[in-house]
Amino acid sequence: MRSPRRPSPSCRICWGCHAPPPSHLIMHFVMMDQAVTGRHGAKAEQCWQSHTTDHWNNIVGVGFYKHH
Repeated sequence: MRSPRRPSPSCRICWGCHAPPPSHLIMHFVMMDQAVTGRHGAKAEQCWQSHTTDHWNNIVGVGFYKHH
């Protein structure tokens, strides 16, 4: 039996394998990303609150979001 390529949707250790984009480590995260997701108190390392595991651009509660 093969193991899954990705962890389950309930996995909360994203930063164990994935580094956040630079935009998540500067004021852009507060000004743009938190506004899009509606999670104004979120931290960049809480990826699972805003992103689905099927695609980085599929935002929870928003759907696919065209960033630029």
